[in-house]
Amino acid sequence: MRVLGIETIEQPIVASSDWIKIFSPKPDEQIEGTISLSGVACVFEGTVSYELLSEDDSVLSSGFTTATMGDWGYFEEKTPFPRILMRTGWFYSYSV
Repeated sequence: MRVLGIETIEQPIVASSDWIKIFSPKPDEQIEGTISLSGVACVFEGTVSYELLSEDDSVLSSGFTTATMGDWGYFEEKTPFPRILMRTGWFYSYSV
């Protein structure tokens, strides 16, 4: 498989859908400071959107990064982790 933006895939895929494969963050990973989102995707307009949700499903942070459309492309995004007291949250990535 050809992937644009990265020569070799050395990280394991820790979560996936048909068109987005996530390398990080890992499920149940404890995060402090900055969330590092990385993976490969082949999605509409190359846009990989993400949301960080709290335990009560409130959106704490959201944004997007760019992969590719028509080919698999590498993406990487770093986003600050909100400084709130939270035991559990969910980080979703998706394409619209």
